[in-house]
Amino acid sequence: MIVSVKQQAEYTNLHESIKELMEPLGGFSSFIKPGQTVFIKPNLLSNHPPEDAITTHPEIACAVIQLVRDADGIPIIGDSPASAMNLESVVEKTGFKKLCEEEDIEFTNLEKSGARKVNIDGYSFSIATPILDADVIINLPKVKTHTLTTLTAATKNLYGTIPGYQKAILHKNHSNVGDFGRLLMAINKAVPVTLSIADGILCLEGDGPGSAGTPVKANFIAASTSTYALDFIISQIIGVNYKTVPYLKDYAKENRSFISQLEVAGTQIENIKTQFKIPNTAKAKLILPLLKPFIPIIGKWVWIRPAFDNKCISCGLCEKACPEHAITVEKGKLPILKAKDCIGCCCCHEVCPKQAITMTQSPLLTAFKRGPL
Repeated sequence: MIVSVKQQAEYTNLHESIKELMEPLGGFSSFIKPGQTVFIKPNLLSNHPPEDAITTHPEIACAVIQLVRDADGIPIIGDSPASAMNLESVVEKTGFKKLCEEEDIEFTNLEKSGARKVNIDGYSFSIATPILDADVIINLPKVKTHTLTTLTAATKNLYGTIPGYQKAILHKNHSNVGDFGRLLMAINKAVPVTLSIADGILCLEGDGPGSAGTPVKANFIAASTSTYALDFIISQIIGVNYKTVPYLKDYAKENRSFISQLEVAGTQIENIKTQFKIPNTAKAKLILPLLKPFIPIIGKWVWIRPAFDNKCISCGLCEKACPEHAITVEKGKLPILKAKDCIGCCCCHEVCPKQAITMTQSPLLTAFKRGPL
């Protein structure tokens, strides 16, 4: 499996840069036939401007739209943000409303476009109809760290093909991080992605994927036909142990020759390697499987939960996002958490607009955090 990587420091000249990035993969014409519909799926998690590095930069999407048209394809663009968010606000704040106006393309609201039920590998969910009806799917993830999955990039971005509050319900029903990782693998089987192109120019490190993370330059773009191959190479570039990423760990375990078969074209990763700050919950991903046999005994001392600080503006998004209704917000007061109901899904954390939520660990988990990942 080929992963094409290109050093790219700014969001300029992207039409030519992405065209060059695609050459080792055969170019856009290898994937798009004249007249085919091409669904372009960015990461529009929440209503933040591009410089916050929480969403795919609109200039990446702009270049891809133009390249699809160069190949005589018919571009369609859309997404379903976090369930607590207002889509119109997200599209405007992220720069995608302006992009769509300039490129004369309608933004497809996956919340209102219908969905089809999918049952695969024991998981049940619905995928937005425009995604499944497209001839070609181009996935445009943003490279970020994530307090639940450690990394969010190509594989995790497909969670946004599930419309509406269903995303929060799936978090509730699959709150164990390993189970959630396998759910993401099932979604990747259900959504036939043709190509993924990652925005790794300005990324997010630390306690991402929302405002609690910190923007950081990584200066690359990368592409592959495999979401897993792309995510593995990204993990190597940004210094993330792939075994802390649940879907990468399980995919590599099930496909033992996967890593050895990867081939990097273009910029070699040794030339752009960096070290992202990892979420403070990352080491727990390695520890929790070891503690699993003892959970019936020590379960109440093993947890990951949100803590709220005085930056809170009582906007109520955390309460709205919580699938277990474990958070109550009163105007002018810090949110109240019903700890016994919290499942540690991080949904509240990823939608907070003011860096007012920190995912904290129990003292027992914290005791295991010493030493490198």
